[in-house]
Amino acid sequence: DKRDRSGRTQLFKYTAMGDLEACRMLIEAGAQVNDRDYAEWTPLHEACVTGHDKVAELLIQHGADVNARGGHADTPLHDAAQNGHVDVVKLLLSRGANVLAKNAKGIIPIDV
Repeated sequence: DKRDRSGRTQLFKYTAMGDLEACRMLIEAGAQVNDRDYAEWTPLHEACVTGHDKVAELLIQHGADVNARGGHADTPLHDAAQNGHVDVVKLLLSRGANVLAKNAKGIIPIDV
C-alpha cells in the first residue's frame, strides 16, 4: 500500500472522509484494517476521531482491533469519547472495547 507523508494509506484517507463504499472496496481488495500510520493510529482510530460509525462498524466486521493502542496509548474508545461521538462509543462498547484501558497519562476513556 502506498503511503503519504504521515504513513497513511488510502484506507485512512477514505475512513477520514467517511466514504463507506470506498472503504469497503479497499478492504475487499486487500487493504489491512489494522495497519498503522507513523503516529501508530489505525483506520479505526481515524473513524472514531471523525465519528464515522458506519465505517467503524465495517472495519470492526473485518477484524479491526477495538482495543488497539495508538500514539500516547489512546484506544479507539478514548478517541470516540474525547470527540463526543456517542454512537461510536456505543458501537465500541458493544464490541468489547476495554472501558478501563489507561492511556499514557493514566486516563481511562470515560475521563477524557
